[in-house]
Amino acid sequence: MNEFRIPPLPASFGGMPPSPRPPEPRGGSSGPFLVLLLILSCLVLGVVLAWGVHERTQRAVVSVRNEKLANAYVIVLAKRSDLVSFLTDPRTHLYHLAGNGAALGQSATVAWQQATGRGVLMGEHVPALETGRAYVLWHLDKSGHPTRCGAFQEDVTGTFYEFALKQPTDSTAGFQVSVEPNSDVDKPGRIVYETN
Repeated sequence: MNEFRIPPLPASFGGMPPSPRPPEPRGGSSGPFLVLLLILSCLVLGVVLAWGVHERTQRAVVSVRNEKLANAYVIVLAKRSDLVSFLTDPRTHLYHLAGNGAALGQSATVAWQQATGRGVLMGEHVPALETGRAYVLWHLDKSGHPTRCGAFQEDVTGTFYEFALKQPTDSTAGFQVSVEPNSDVDKPGRIVYETN
């Protein structure tokens, strides 16, 4: 119909032929391209997400390491302060131990407080032990009777071992360090350090 509400004339009477319908869209080559593009974008997104997760995990690991390092630093400062107080206390006496056998030429020092029954063994270049062996520290009274103070392992950066006697002693003649197959022994075996 036109604007005057007159229907169009059929083509046989000189009217205009009906307009042809637009062609139906056919599947073209853009379909596979779009699927490929979608797959590629998913891959890129996956890689970016994996990288982000990896970075976040690494940051968490670094954060935990930093926290442990800060805690260790606080402990070191506290121990240093305690050690300074212990070494400068007038009740503390130093006992020098000379090395024998594998430790020949080396030395160690025991800082000992008779009144408190506490001590610290310090040694540099303490020889490495075989697997399954331990160093055992012995306190010697004036009669030479040994009392086990405890067991320790060497440390490459410098051996530091704090100990305390469970039962007080009236006298101290010195200290010995022996190498033992286990830490639960009653008397010293092979002596590697002893008081001069």
